[in-house]
Amino acid sequence: MIKKIGKVIYIVIFVIVVIFALLVIISSIPFPKGLKMYVVRSGSMAPTIKAGDLIFSKKQDTYSVGDIITYIPRIESKNVESITHRIIDIKDSNFITKGDANPSEDSESVTVKQVKGRYVFRAPFFGYIVSFAKTTPGVIFLIIIPGTIIIYGEVQNIINEIKKRKKTRGKKEKK
Repeated sequence: MIKKIGKVIYIVIFVIVVIFALLVIISSIPFPKGLKMYVVRSGSMAPTIKAGDLIFSKKQDTYSVGDIITYIPRIESKNVESITHRIIDIKDSNFITKGDANPSEDSESVTVKQVKGRYVFRAPFFGYIVSFAKTTPGVIFLIIIPGTIIIYGEVQNIINEIKKRKKTRGKKEKK
């Protein structure tokens, strides 16, 4: 009974490690068909898009009022890699954007060059996992510790298999 519970725990840990590893890998490679993945860090687009969501955007030929776009801000900031807001107006070929939850429009207009893509869909809460998995504690808790448990389990399986084979050989030699 305890071995079965241990095996179930082992399988669950293995699946979790694989999922987290895939999320981290996927977050850093380009997707087919031009999709790009971003972690939402603020609630400025709530309730449509919430903090902690993982969103996917795709580059378009044209953008219109009402589109939700992801863009790189002109002013470099350590905390802001990208912004995802709705286009509320277009002036002189620049986009005027605003977060749905914000009371006023953004202070700077957005050029077409800054736009990374139009919002396509979201995966609620997965942004938290991806963000955590990219930190040192995240790597330790989500990859190293479970990976160590898996390796330990496999080493135990190898040792048990070697012991079984030795017992089988010993019985054959006595006959």
